Amino acid sequence: MWLPHRLYEAVPGICVTFAAVLLAGSLYVGFPRPLAFLYLAAALGCSIYGAGLMMLRRRYRRPRATPKVEDPGEILQAMARRFH
Repeated sequence: MWLPHRLYEAVPGICVTFAAVLLAGSLYVGFPRPLAFLYLAAALGCSIYGAGLMMLRRRYRRPRATPKVEDPGEILQAMARRFH
């Protein structure tokens, strides 16, 4: 399933916001009820998913340094270092 670009970019923020809503819901329901612990577990899962997704996207999108090669004979060595 394809998501529109704006929605795709907003998914981590939506997950973290949903986790905050679930956390507020667990506070509203009260901790003596068993439903509160379900809310807390779902909030923890959503926050971990959203934060993990943000971290993976940041790692994938960061600019990568290219090796500076002054001697043309070192091109193969520089490329080998790049993949090891």
